[in-house]
Amino acid sequence: YYTGRDIAIVRELIAAQQGNPFFGMRKRCNVDRDRPPPTPERFWMALVGCLLTTQQRSGPGSPVNTFLCQVPFPLRFHECLRAADVERFALETIQGFGGIRFGPKISRQIRENLARLQSGLMEYFVGKLLVLDKSPSQSGERELARELERNLKGIGPKQSRNVIQWLGCSLYEIPLDTRLIRWVEANLSLDLGDVGRLSVSRYYEETLDRIQGLCEVAGVYPCLLDAAVFASFDEGRWTDADLAASLLLGA
Repeated sequence: YYTGRDIAIVRELIAAQQGNPFFGMRKRCNVDRDRPPPTPERFWMALVGCLLTTQQRSGPGSPVNTFLCQVPFPLRFHECLRAADVERFALETIQGFGGIRFGPKISRQIRENLARLQSGLMEYFVGKLLVLDKSPSQSGERELARELERNLKGIGPKQSRNVIQWLGCSLYEIPLDTRLIRWVEANLSLDLGDVGRLSVSRYYEETLDRIQGLCEVAGVYPCLLDAAVFASFDEGRWTDADLAASLLLGA
């Protein structure tokens, strides 16, 4: 099912990215758990970050990444709670910064998700994340990803994994973005199935199962394979300075 060549390529990629700042950040946060614990503020930042990065570039130097690196984060949880009209506040903040697409759509999603979280979902999700923080579990990660997708606006199977991963609470569930798919198809013999249907949860999970299986036999956490592929595409452009104030590290 997994060839010796596939396993060797995965291990070689991980070894090649050991010195990359982005890869190091992922190892510290997700594997070593050397970062702040999940909180409502951090969960909200990750959620808004996922809405912002959907269908637009978010690598080093992009408007989205620059926006996410602002200290303090402009759309932080308590500022959104205080806003008389959170949709208008979010839209004016996004459009005032410039260079970020889909401002009206993201602002509507922010308003709706804030209302849903205030109904009790915030405490529920942060509680689930705290359990994963202390007791990592592949089945727990998957169930949380499913619940995020079911309950939050604008969060599909990929972005639900992004939320968990950005908070440092995932080892196994990863976002299957175009770069990871392209890397697998270009370098491995692994059959990913119908990748054109990844927006459908069942197909997403079937594809992820194949990647997780390869990672298991290679002795590599999926979150580190994801980081290594991501870092390899950015060709060393991530620096410690890019990451220092980033949402990826939390606040």
